[in-house]
Amino acid sequence: MFSYGNYFSTAKESLDLKTTHFYYHKYILSNIQTASEVDRNDLRAFLAKVYSASKSNFLHDYGKWWHGGDENRWVLTVGDSIAGYCAVIPSRIIAGGEIVQAIWWVDLIIDLEFRGKGYQRLFDEKIRNMGEVKLGFPNALAAKIHRKHGWMVNEDLKVCLMPLIPSSLKFVGELMGIRGFFVRLAMKILNPIAFLWRKHIKKYHPRWASRQDFPSPSLYEEIFFKYYKDNYITTWRDEDHFRWRYVEAPYSEDLIYYISVKDDA
Repeated sequence: MFSYGNYFSTAKESLDLKTTHFYYHKYILSNIQTASEVDRNDLRAFLAKVYSASKSNFLHDYGKWWHGGDENRWVLTVGDSIAGYCAVIPSRIIAGGEIVQAIWWVDLIIDLEFRGKGYQRLFDEKIRNMGEVKLGFPNALAAKIHRKHGWMVNEDLKVCLMPLIPSSLKFVGELMGIRGFFVRLAMKILNPIAFLWRKHIKKYHPRWASRQDFPSPSLYEEIFFKYYKDNYITTWRDEDHFRWRYVEAPYSEDLIYYISVKDDA
């Protein structure tokens, strides 16, 4: 996870015009705009170029909902070309017993053609100037880039996985040498076990839960308020959060909800 760290000022001159930011960077006019201010087809083509098909399609179809509005999705143009993209997800977190405004900074990408020229710093400056707490879960490469740009990255986080298809994990295909050979061999051994586990899940019926076909966001808010702990840092899950995250989700019809029916739960 990264958060706001040391700020390294730059000598770039900027002009802030509402949501649009113009920068004269190395004598080339750079422009940060919201997703609604750029051509929709151009943005879709850029997203398809830099992301997988599933991710680019999701951002094109549902990005406005996921980020709480196109004003939270930013596009960097250099001349007439789209050079980069990033977005934030507005949120609230409970930290130290207090509810504070926060943003998740996600999907930062600079096109390969424009890398190494300092354009990411333009996004950095925009994010740093926002008053909310900044949060994110960067991968190893992104964490390295964030450190380079003066962000604090915690080193004590662990990723716990129980994949349904072990061999589909991205890092498995990226490992090289003897280590990669043995990891891929282990994944092949685990695949039959995972297959049986998937079969079991399809037939599994919860013993201590009751299905809720049309859950009320207020019900889940009540559960969260009952069980959250002040000594944790977590998303503040009130009725508005549950309504946005699940009820208004574009895939809401695919979700199935359960609630515990045990007396001590």
